[in-house]
Amino acid sequence: MKPCSIDHCSNLIGKHGAKGYCSMHYKRYVKYGDAATRTKAPRGSTPEQSLHFAGWQVEPTSGCWNFAGRKNDDGYGVITKGRAPYLAHRAAYEVWSGPIPDGHVIRHACDNRQCISPDHLLTGLPADNTRDAVERQRMANGERHGMHKLTDDEVSAMRCEYARGGVTQRALARRYRCSQAQVNNVLLRKQRADETHLIAA
Repeated sequence: MKPCSIDHCSNLIGKHGAKGYCSMHYKRYVKYGDAATRTKAPRGSTPEQSLHFAGWQVEPTSGCWNFAGRKNDDGYGVITKGRAPYLAHRAAYEVWSGPIPDGHVIRHACDNRQCISPDHLLTGLPADNTRDAVERQRMANGERHGMHKLTDDEVSAMRCEYARGGVTQRALARRYRCSQAQVNNVLLRKQRADETHLIAA
């Protein structure tokens, strides 16, 4: 078997080799039209080098820097840090803004998962990230949740009735066909802290 025709490639051309390329370089040739195209930054690259290697495209209207490298199944950009995959927006924050505090996540102010612009990246706790998702209608809540039992109007009416007095939680549970425990949670805002129509306003 002959060696691959790409310089510094030690792979051998198998019986299915084509155009003088090993299997890896032939796949690159088919996909990109150039067998020498690198799909990942060279091993040992720093996160900053990996970000620059993949590159990004700037959207003039939004100011987003859309990561041009590979994406994971959730649509987030991914680089290789050491030998492990690492989220590109986390790497971008660390490179251009500094260390990420322990227990914090990186949130997108622009709500664009591909964006790595340091101006659009914020630190926050997981609870902050969840609140962002609810407020921006990215997470099903209230009436949009598949397992909801009460409409937003019913939640509002229940709270108004209880605030006026003269009605028990048990009576409200019977009226709205739910458990007293759920009524209590709704009244204390442990559930349905905000109705969907209020969030969307």
